[in-house]
Amino acid sequence: MFQARGWLHWSYVKASLSCYYWNLHYVILYSLLTVVLLLPVVTAGPAICALCVSMRKVADDRSVKPSEYFRQLTALWKLGLPLSGAMAAGAGGVGCSLFLLTLEGETVYRTIAWTALFLIGMFVLFLFYYPFAVRSGQSFYTTLVQSAQYGVYYAVDTILIICMIVIYYKILAYFSGFAALALIPGTVAFMGARFIHYHNKRIEDEQNGRNVSIKSDLRDNQ
Repeated sequence: MFQARGWLHWSYVKASLSCYYWNLHYVILYSLLTVVLLLPVVTAGPAICALCVSMRKVADDRSVKPSEYFRQLTALWKLGLPLSGAMAAGAGGVGCSLFLLTLEGETVYRTIAWTALFLIGMFVLFLFYYPFAVRSGQSFYTTLVQSAQYGVYYAVDTILIICMIVIYYKILAYFSGFAALALIPGTVAFMGARFIHYHNKRIEDEQNGRNVSIKSDLRDNQ
């Protein structure tokens, strides 16, 4: 499995860890800004888009400024609003499903709840790369299609990334809740960005400059 997934090769993992720790101050800064902007529901989507696009630049080891986050927040505001709605709907769906699971003796309710949670999980998979795919001036439909196709094409890799993040969160939360708060959002964005960076580089090397299909390519934003 690891041989088939080059982004898990030690050489690339080592380079990713080096990039992560050299830019840890940006991970923390952008994470805290995102956490603050997650509180008003309407700003949650644009905040996550700004986080992921900014971390793509960090993950590419490019020079960025603290103001990069706010520049992306302004540029991607409209494309981020649908994500805010999707997150609110998903959170509501999870809440209702968990409530149904507390009702004992009603098999139909439990079936509905588990079905809803499964569908929400698929929804997360489809939208996982949405904030990475956004570009200023690009249509919502194009961004959504790119995200869904990338999520389906690399579903196993995405699940592995999510599992790693859960383990990292558990470790951080055990020692400090604030550490988890200050690191997890930026770390999620960084890992997704490094994954995309690896596959874009591999595709470019293999294609030798030729065009690639939309399903396997998420080009950078600005």
